[in-house]
Formats: sequence, structure tokens, C-alpha cells
Amino acid sequence: MLKMQITINLTDDEYTEKKRQIRVQIEESLPDGLKDLNQWEADVRKMGFQATREIYRRGIELYERELLSEYTHKGKQCQTQNRGKRSFTLATVFGKVKFPRQRVYCKTCREWVIPINNEIINHGYSQVNTESLRNL
Repeated sequence: MLKMQITINLTDDEYTEKKRQIRVQIEESLPDGLKDLNQWEADVRKMGFQATREIYRRGIELYERELLSEYTHKGKQCQTQNRGKRSFTLATVFGKVKFPRQRVYCKTCREWVIPINNEIINHGYSQVNTESLRNL
């Protein structure tokens, strides 16, 4: 049996209060090893796309942390609380990526918001179903 392991560290150097880092580690066992080169090529490609999706998901997680640390709802008078997460699947060039989005409740305005939704829309994901983004 052959094992492949990919480890990547994502570090947010621009965030000055605290250096934020996320480790992405993917491991795959290949029971047949290198006996069939066609299968080996398919396995490497599959693992590469799996790693890319995981890196993308974790990058969004890192980005959302920064966004939430600076988030204000409508103004400084708003009092917000993080209240759970909502899952979302985004179609990317390397496959579907599922990630959680932090849900926030503004006690002042009595409104639910998911702050990263605007960022997703603003970054041009035209295939995003805006109705599913509103799922609070």
C-alpha cells in the first residue's frame, strides 16, 4: 500500500493583530500502489483536486475570520452576536466546495445576516444562487 500526504499552511500575513494560520492536510491510501500507471495518474489527479478544494475551503474560512473580526452590521450602534453556521456549496473550476458561513444576529436591528454572502456575490460568482445565500 502506498500513502500520499499533502500538507499546506495558509497564513494571513496582512492581518496585524494576530497572525492567523490554518493547516490543510490531506492523506490518501492507494492499496494498489504504482502497479497501473493509468490508475496512478487518475489517483494523483483526484487527490490534487481534493487538495485544491480543501485549500480553497480553508482559505474562505481564514478570510471569513478576518471579515468577522472587523464586521459591523449597519453602524457602530449595532450589537451583533454570532449565532451558528449555515452550510453553502459553491461551484468552482476544480469542483464543488462546501463550506460553513457564520450567521450573525443584530439585536439592535433585529435582523439575521451572513456577512460573507456579500463577499461571495461581489467576487463575481455568477453561478451563485442568491436565493440559497439568503438561507438564514
